[in-house]
Amino acid sequence: MVRTLECLKLEVDMNEKINLAIEDYEIQNCYPVMAELRPHVQAEDFLRRVKRQSEIAGYKLAYLTDGEIKVVAGFRISEWLAAGKYLCIEDWWRKAESNQKVTAANYSSG
Repeated sequence: MVRTLECLKLEVDMNEKINLAIEDYEIQNCYPVMAELRPHVQAEDFLRRVKRQSEIAGYKLAYLTDGEIKVVAGFRISEWLAAGKYLCIEDWWRKAESNQKVTAANYSSG
């Protein structure tokens, strides 16, 4: 199965799931992977910052798991007068030792 987000290609096998981190424990479980991308964010501040950004600006955190979190993505869906709705992926990271195939590519479905 291949899921596509604009210019990012993510190949997902059938044992993996993409979920939204909604509960506090789900957000906290994303921290070790996100910390590889954002090492300046401390573990004790991560939950508070994600929840604040979610309340203020609609930030969402998604993760790919097969029982272990392998990929995290922080994103917002917003709207501009000029262009309408858009998806802004702000944070995208694959766990360093993961075998996942996550690549930036000039890819579009169709």
